[in-house]
Order: sequence, then structure tokens, then C-alpha cells
Amino acid sequence: MKLPKSWSDVSVGQYIEVIKSIQLDSNFETQLELLGVLADVPTEDLEDLELDEFSALIAKISFVQSEPNKRNALKIGDYQLKPLDKIKVEEFLDLEYYITKDYIQNLPIICAILYKQTRVDEWNHLTYEPHEYDLEERSKEFLDISINSVYGVITSYLQWRENFLNTYSNLFDEPITEDELEDVSPEDRKELEAEKKMSKWAWEKTIYILANEDITKMEKVLGMNIIFAFNMLSMKRDTET
Repeated sequence: MKLPKSWSDVSVGQYIEVIKSIQLDSNFETQLELLGVLADVPTEDLEDLELDEFSALIAKISFVQSEPNKRNALKIGDYQLKPLDKIKVEEFLDLEYYITKDYIQNLPIICAILYKQTRVDEWNHLTYEPHEYDLEERSKEFLDISINSVYGVITSYLQWRENFLNTYSNLFDEPITEDELEDVSPEDRKELEAEKKMSKWAWEKTIYILANEDITKMEKVLGMNIIFAFNMLSMKRDTET
């Protein structure tokens, strides 16, 4: 049975399955699933293994108890990693959706957002392809990449995201929780529920404000650099208060 010796030998697709396996309740089922995923064989083929043989195989994949490499490749095939400070508003919104939903399961799509084809323009400036391709289709190209090549994309983005949200914290309202809706008067509860409903559309509202409440300009806002857009939003708020 051929087993990977380290995370370097594990693909993104396999890593996603490994994480799913680790979430199983039974320790034996978890180990069985892990072996099946990493050896690329059906778990049924492993059920008749002798205990000592099974234990020896489990020992060979002890590396799964640690995280993959947190560095990330700057280039993968024809794609180059886009610096986070250069991402557009539309790319940021897509990243927010997939990161907050399940960043492990959605790692291939996250890679499809951040790794772009590039070209040098007539002024010798590096330009990145527009965010107009099929993310689902592009994401398939990252399933067979070593997890060690792209795992750092998650950690890098989460750190950048934390710094970004802290920098512009004055522009974000804290979401209203169910606890806050308890023990309040009917009038206050109605007002809080209205605020909670509005928070559902926070990003759409932000884009609408940046477009000067002109829906015909919202597409142009989506193509803005995220840092520039939020600097403008900060200026707009400061000058109107």
C-alpha cells in the first residue's frame, strides 16, 4: 500500500477529505477513513487488516496531526498569486463568502479567486486577469496541487482580513445577536429586529453607498481596489458627520 510520507505528497482534494475524516466521532472509523483517503483505496479493502499491520500503517501517517506548510507558492502553472492589497471589491466579497462559509471545503475556489493569469502591458506593468471566469471550473485545477503549496493562502488571508477589518472597524456595525433581542420591550425589539434585517444586506449597502446610491455605478465599484474603496468610504463618512 502506497501512503504519502508528508503533507507534500497530499493533494488539496485529499486534504479536504482528510479533514472530513478527522471530524468523525469514532477513532477507529477516523483512522480507517484517513487510510482510505491517503492510500486512495476503498475503506472496505482495509477492514480485514491485522491489528499490527493496521497500527503500522497508521504510524506512517502521523504527520496528519500537524498542519501543512504555511508558506504558499507564488506561481502555480499559468497562475500567479495576487497580492491581497491589490484585490478588487468583487474579489473581496467572493472571498468573504467562501472563507466564512467553510474555508477548508472551499479552498480550491479560494485559490481560484487569488491565483490569476497575468500579462505585462505596454507600459511594462504586470496586470491580472479580470474576475470574470467560472470559479467552479477554475477551482478544479487546484484539486491535484500539493496542499503544502497553497495551505498558506488561508492563513495569509485570515491574517490580512483581521488587519483589514480592524483598520476599518468604524465602518462595520456589530451584528445583532439573539441574546440582545431577549428581555427588551416590544418597541425596542422591533427596532433591533429591523437593524438585524438590515445587517443581512451590509455589503450590498456598502457598495450602494460607494456608488453614490446609483445602481448603474455599482459594477464600477465592484472593480475598485478594495483598499481604495474603503479609504473613500471612510472619507465619505468622516466628511458627512
